[in-house]
Amino acid sequence: MEIVAIDGKTLCGSNDKASGQSAIEIVSAWATTNRLVLGQVKVDSNSNEITAIPELLKVLELSGCIVTIDAIGCQKNIVKLIVQQDADYVITLKKNQGNLYDEVEKLIDEEIRAGFQGLKHSKYKTKEFGHGRHEIRHYLMLSNIQEKLDPDLVWAKLNSIGMVESVRELEITIKPNALFVWL
Repeated sequence: MEIVAIDGKTLCGSNDKASGQSAIEIVSAWATTNRLVLGQVKVDSNSNEITAIPELLKVLELSGCIVTIDAIGCQKNIVKLIVQQDADYVITLKKNQGNLYDEVEKLIDEEIRAGFQGLKHSKYKTKEFGHGRHEIRHYLMLSNIQEKLDPDLVWAKLNSIGMVESVRELEITIKPNALFVWL
């Protein structure tokens, strides 16, 4: 199954302050397995990625793919376009979708307190040490949640939600920058 990553980037050096030309922004679709750019759309100077992503999705063949997009792509119409092409999606949720974010946070809190009674879930934990840091990540995935989270089917094919909790500790090493000797 191919993963298609959709992301926007600003082209380095594309702005010209002297002529008032703002930097050029491009939204690209990247086929991760094949390491190939499938398509690109220039973002209109009076707009943002939210309007460019649907234009890019319309020209791609995504059947059987998993489409990933950062939080700016967490839009109902974008999700609908992906699902209409017989593809699945993984989209970051941040507070740009305030109501959905609050409902997801509430559901996760309730399910943790209730011990996930009857709800399909999975947990995973990682520990990393290096560069003076100790980082622990807790991953939680809740599946088959559409009835609880989106009973009106506003978000097409919403099946699972996930959360990552990260705790990082820094090692502090104090090294003297001068040594003194007293006699």
